[in-house]
Order: sequence, then structure tokens, then C-alpha cells
Amino acid sequence: MLEWDQCTIEYQPNRPVFENFSLRLDDSACLIGPAGCGKSTLLAAMMGFVPRVDGRLRVGNRQINGLWDLARQHLSYLGPTNVLPLHLTLGEYLTELARLDGLPWLSAIRTAASMAERLQLTEALGRPNRQLSFGMKRRALLAGCLLKPSEWLLVDHATLGLDPEERRTVIDLLHREASHRGVLMTTIHLDDVHDFGKHVVILRGSQVIFGGSTAVLQERARGHVFRVPLSLVDQERLGGWQPLPEVDALKVFRQDAQPGYQELLPSLDDGYLWTLFASSEDADDDEERRHVP
Repeated sequence: MLEWDQCTIEYQPNRPVFENFSLRLDDSACLIGPAGCGKSTLLAAMMGFVPRVDGRLRVGNRQINGLWDLARQHLSYLGPTNVLPLHLTLGEYLTELARLDGLPWLSAIRTAASMAERLQLTEALGRPNRQLSFGMKRRALLAGCLLKPSEWLLVDHATLGLDPEERRTVIDLLHREASHRGVLMTTIHLDDVHDFGKHVVILRGSQVIFGGSTAVLQERARGHVFRVPLSLVDQERLGGWQPLPEVDALKVFRQDAQPGYQELLPSLDDGYLWTLFASSEDADDDEERRHVP
């Protein structure tokens, strides 16, 4: 279990990112939301990387506020930046991490090699970290986190900078890890949410506006997604934007249908967008439109 209980989280005095914020996770989850909503801050606060956290942070039945050495015994964390010791090879880096977790030398070497194989990094074990590509560095850092047998794995923007094959490798691995320990992953990609297939939490304005399964999230948009011919669109509401010539309709999100509107089956993307739209103050008056594929 991970819990933020009535937490006020600040980087600067009197400028809280979160105020009296509460969230409890009993199982693995994916944390999503618009840029700046506080996803990374929640993970960093749990690790003690935010200057001020008032309230109660818990891992299992342990309260960890201020006890950051204790927190790091039970949590593994991958931050949003790729920082590696450039003077080491990948193999040396992973082996040293395994040794820090108490493994004998030969066992550490074997464990490092096995983890590199899981993340398709075997051929890079002998290369200096400074020669690794962005995607390889990202996977190397994740490999280091996975070496630690922690209760929870906190992964901030797991697929940042990864190509489609690398992204699939990482998400599949995190999905398997979630079968025997907690995984909390942040992302801005709904494909990650779908493929991870766990509980979804949506933040907006430093508040939780949704918590549930991907199926429930998708279903929220049913009856609120429509295909509208351009001939029925009020041109003034386009604000000067003009569709491409080959586009003959728009996708519209609204509370109810209008004459000539064709209801569409919602996708996971639609569920997410509708949840954001419905949570805004002007949801009753405005419509959100985009191209129909």
C-alpha cells in the first residue's frame, strides 16, 4: 500500500503544489494527467526529494515522513532524467548496484547480466555509459531499479524517449513486475496506460478526478462522443482554425447529442479527454473538437 494522507507538498514556502491531498493505492497503478498536474512531484515526495512535505506518507503500515532511509529500503525509484556514472561501463554499473544490495561478487555479475538481457541490453554491457543512446540509458536506469527487491517500484515517465520496440519491452516488463510487487508508473501516453492494464488515476489541478480501471475510464465517454459533419459546425466557434481539405467531419465531446450528430463508440483516449473536459468549470458551455480519423 502507498498512501499520501492529507499532504501539503511544497518546493517553495507558501506555494504548495498539493494542499491537503489524499490518495491511497492498494495495488499497482498508472498515474496520468496534463503536464504540470503534479505526477512527478507525488513520486519525488515519497522518496524525500521535495523540500517540504506535511501530512503522512505511508508504505504499507510504515509512516515514512522524514525517515527517508527507511523509505528507500522499501521503494525503488526511476526519475525523469537519465543520469548515469559515465566513467563506468553498463556492466560495471549494474554489478555495483547488485553488490550494494548485498549480493556476492559472482552472483552480482550474473544478476546484472540477467537483468540486462531482460531489457535487451546484453550487447551494451561492455560499453561505457557515456556511449549509450538516450533509450539505452533509460532502460539501463530501469534495470538498476529492478535489481532491488523493493516492495514498490516508482517509475516516472517510464517510456520517455523510447522507440516503439523499446516502449513495448519496458511496459511488458513492468506489467510482469506488477504480479509480485507494487508498480506506480506515470506517463503522458495512453498507449502505456492501455498496455500496462492496471488501475488508472487521473490528476488535474493537483486533484484526483478519476480512479478506476481502463474499461471504466473508456465507458465514461459513452454517449458523449459524436461525429459532426462540417456543414453543421458553427464556423465562428472554430476560432479561425480550418480543417484539412480531406476532412469532412469533426469529433465533438458534449453532454448530449444535437440533430445530425452521430454517436461514436468511445476509445480509451475519448474516456480520458471526456474526463478532463467534464471536470473543467466550463464543461456545460464549451465543446472540444478534433479530427475524426
